[in-house]
Amino acid sequence: MTTKTLSNTPAETSKWALFIFTIFSFYIFGVVLASYCITYPRFDDVHDNWQAFMSLYNHKMTIFLKIPSILWFLSAISMYFFSPKIVPKWVIYVCIGLTFISVSTTLFSVMPIFSAMEGIGFNPETHANLLSTSMFIQIIPAGIVCLLILFFLNIYFQSIRPLSRWIFIIVTVLSFYLIGSNTVEALIEYRLWNIVSEADWLAYRRSGPSFGLFIAVYLLPGWLPILLIIPMIWLRPKDVSIILPICFLLFELWGAFITATYFIPKAQMPLDNAYSKQLLEDLVKNDDLKRVWIMYVLGIITGVIFFKSKNSTEMQ
Repeated sequence: MTTKTLSNTPAETSKWALFIFTIFSFYIFGVVLASYCITYPRFDDVHDNWQAFMSLYNHKMTIFLKIPSILWFLSAISMYFFSPKIVPKWVIYVCIGLTFISVSTTLFSVMPIFSAMEGIGFNPETHANLLSTSMFIQIIPAGIVCLLILFFLNIYFQSIRPLSRWIFIIVTVLSFYLIGSNTVEALIEYRLWNIVSEADWLAYRRSGPSFGLFIAVYLLPGWLPILLIIPMIWLRPKDVSIILPICFLLFELWGAFITATYFIPKAQMPLDNAYSKQLLEDLVKNDDLKRVWIMYVLGIITGVIFFKSKNSTEMQ
């Protein structure tokens, strides 16, 4: 078991390779975990408009999961050639293997299940197969890869003080995880809601995740960056301008404000009790206009902070 040494100075491409692999890993993990917890359990509550529902779902998952999964695997391969020299070679092999397992499951098991469900309708056995396949050979391997990336980032940025380093790492990875999980909610789920019939609506709406699971998948990852970015204003990595965490905080606060003042009281809560086609259409329109773009802005700010933060060789 050989470890690359710090004396081999990583090229700028190494930092890009690590950054891109981090983005795709946490994005994919966000998509597959949110899909498993939020969308899949609701399939058996759609009776009317099933084919239109699954047709749209197939299309959306091709764009937001299938294509990014292929890019994720390519980014894992790039780590073999361009990974920072401080990263142990064996860990790269493990990441490539786990990424291959998760991506293969997406392409050759999960996506074909979606196509089959679109063609033949909902089937309890197929649904159970989807849940078990997704959890054990799609989500768990992706989750292990994300844990290994935390290991990568910790040793890569080891010159940053431990508290500052871990605040920076957690904010970074959660920003990309939230792009994935919010994609499922905003760009997939909300569109599907417009296809669910009035007769199916209340059953579909109320079959979502438990409150504890919703906290784990959405609320905790969503609120932690807000809480951590405040101390990061003072504990930010060297060479990172104070403007960057302040801008990050302001965009996060805007997202929280618009959620608390519009999306929860004026859209989500009324839809808990009654079907409204107008509310559903307004939800999609207002989410696109007022909130969806925020997650991409936060991702850009996170990327700038990542490249401004110096690793050990860059500080020599």
